[in-house]
Amino acid sequence: MKNISLIGTAHIHTPGFVKRLNARNDIKVISVWDHDQIRAQQNADLLNSKTIKDYTSVLNNPDLDAVIICSETNLHEEIIMKVAEAKKHCFAEKPLGMGQQDSERMMTAIENSEVMFQT
Repeated sequence: MKNISLIGTAHIHTPGFVKRLNARNDIKVISVWDHDQIRAQQNADLLNSKTIKDYTSVLNNPDLDAVIICSETNLHEEIIMKVAEAKKHCFAEKPLGMGQQDSERMMTAIENSEVMFQT
């Protein structure tokens, strides 16, 4: 069983992720974060999970295997940099960042962390 955290629930694909995650028996969503706590709670309820008030709190959890980032694009760089620092595997919605320099910084951090990353 792989433990994942859903960081951000703003993206239009979030309902699809929730549906697919619920259909899997090899994944457990251990937490959901969004700056909009109502939206976070709605998705956590659908996933039989819990909400967290600060996404960085779950990154130190040794049981966390990976994160899915569905936040607003302007938050991607901050989140991805912290995920890479914590050495957690990551799937992030497109676009990766707000521009080429942001994306290059994120890719360097990801490469240095030696984790799997997909966008």
